[in-house]
Amino acid sequence: MNRLYVVMGVSGCGKSTLAQQIAQHLNVRFLDADDYHSPQAVAQMQTGIGLTDAQRAPWFDRIGQAIQGQRETTGVLACSALKAAYRQRIRKMARQVIFLWLKVDQDTLLQRLAGRQQHFAGTTLLQSQLATLEPPENEPDVLHFDGSLNSGILFNQVLSQLENIHDH
Repeated sequence: MNRLYVVMGVSGCGKSTLAQQIAQHLNVRFLDADDYHSPQAVAQMQTGIGLTDAQRAPWFDRIGQAIQGQRETTGVLACSALKAAYRQRIRKMARQVIFLWLKVDQDTLLQRLAGRQQHFAGTTLLQSQLATLEPPENEPDVLHFDGSLNSGILFNQVLSQLENIHDH
């Protein structure tokens, strides 16, 4: 079955790292939603100002084009997917989508973001992201993980969950 695994959560939760690990393990294509932001959007986020839904629309269009190019294969996407409407839009882009939500407490996120180099989403953007987040508590295609875990432990937990899905 061809699937799109979407590793989601706010900045600093570890979605790009985990998504790359999964893609490498499955030997499938990795997409990072951050790569599809316009230079203007990146510049705005660097100042700590989050994007509006209208500003996100062309970004989602570009992500959708990338996903459409691989509809027949499995892939892994790292994408914040903060709102239910964003997740619904992603569901329409692929045949079968499984979201992996990385929940991390605010203190850990701030610590991670403060230590990050060469990324536009710093600590000033975190409050905007947390305010925008609509937790996917009751969405059946969303698996929940503790993103504060060591990346190796988290990766093993994710693989175990994904194997359980494939066995059923």
